[in-house]
Formats: sequence, structure tokens, C-alpha cells
Amino acid sequence: MISILTEFLQNELIDLISTSGKNVKVHVGPIIGAEGEVQIVNAAGESLLLINLINLSEEIYGTVKMQPNATTLNLKYMFSVSNSENHLEALSILSDVISYFTNHHTFTPDNGPGIEGLRQMNFKMYNMEDKDLSGVFISMGMKKIPSVFYECRMVTIKNATTSPMSGSLAGW
Repeated sequence: MISILTEFLQNELIDLISTSGKNVKVHVGPIIGAEGEVQIVNAAGESLLLINLINLSEEIYGTVKMQPNATTLNLKYMFSVSNSENHLEALSILSDVISYFTNHHTFTPDNGPGIEGLRQMNFKMYNMEDKDLSGVFISMGMKKIPSVFYECRMVTIKNATTSPMSGSLAGW
């Protein structure tokens, strides 16, 4: 389900950018690999919009899980834009991403084609402390670039291998 959601976001942002006329490549994952190698390079004049899942946590109310036999997650995504030749365009693309999530903050299978396995997703901008922000970029081996963070709440993953208990517990 996490990969379905991330691919859905990538496709939505590709569609958004394609209508803007801006020269942008959308990439899921870090720009720097585990060995420090640059995984993707943007061509001259091309902006690079990066989508990274930076954290996930289980949604729990008090000590109670949302649904039995399912895990409900909150996912934190970082959307970053790199363009070494045109910083203003990078900021413009970041503004487009913010505008997109301002206008499209809730997705269901009815308004989000391709996410049929997910019940509902709610996006909200996530404010990160400066020290935590530095840690994110350091851990990814990247220089700080214009970024915005969003938390996607209520992504439910059901356990497909769990079958309901049969029989009776009478007599225990």
C-alpha cells in the first residue's frame, strides 16, 4: 500500500507539472545512494522534484488500534525541488506542490484513481524543527534544498494472510 500511495503521488505531481509548462523531472527516492553516489542528475535548466518517505508511524488512539487485523499508518513525505541554475523556478515548483495539497488534501478511491486498496488519506503540512530538518538532509547525504513536508494520515494496511478465527471458544 505504501508503494501504491507513493506512485499515486508521483503520477499526480507529474500531471500537475505537465500542465505548468515547466521543465521538471519527478523522482521518487533520494538523490544520493547508500554509497554516496549521485543516483539521478537533472539536465541543464531542468528542475528535479524529489519525493521521499521520511518516516512512518502507527495511528493509535490512546492504547487502542484503529482496526483489528489492520495497521493504520501516518506517513511523512518530503517534497524537495532542486535547480542549481534557477532557484526561483525551484521555489515556484515548490509553491505548486503546496497549492496542490491545499486544494487536494483528502483522497478516497472515488477521487484518487489507482488507490482502490486504500480507504481515505488526509494530507496536512507537517512543520519540522530546524534541528530535525538538518538531520533529515544529513542522513540523506544531501545539501539543504527548498522542501516542504506533508503528513499523510490514515493509510490502512490490512493483513491479507490473517483469516477469521473459526470455531468456538466455549469451554475455555
